[in-house]
Amino acid sequence: MTFSQGQSVTSTSMTKNDYPAIVNQPISKVDLVNDSITHLLAVSFAKTSSKNYPLAVNMAQGASKYDEVTIGRLIVHLAAFQKNKEEAARALALLGYISA
Repeated sequence: MTFSQGQSVTSTSMTKNDYPAIVNQPISKVDLVNDSITHLLAVSFAKTSSKNYPLAVNMAQGASKYDEVTIGRLIVHLAAFQKNKEEAARALALLGYISA
């Protein structure tokens, strides 16, 4: 399927090959499944009105792998912590903030 400049799509019969290459890119640089195997902890949490939310984001941003994605109107934070003392302490603090 090819398009001329200014032409719009009205059909829903597009295939994966019709989309730009970006479709094949991962939504996040944090892969929760694989990172949960190779890292101490891989976690995701959504934005909330909790007073602990800014603290949780700060801890997550200090992880070896961190990303923030928007799904619809929802902001989701993803973090993967390596297997070392510093990141273990950050992971423990994060778990405390998001479970409170």
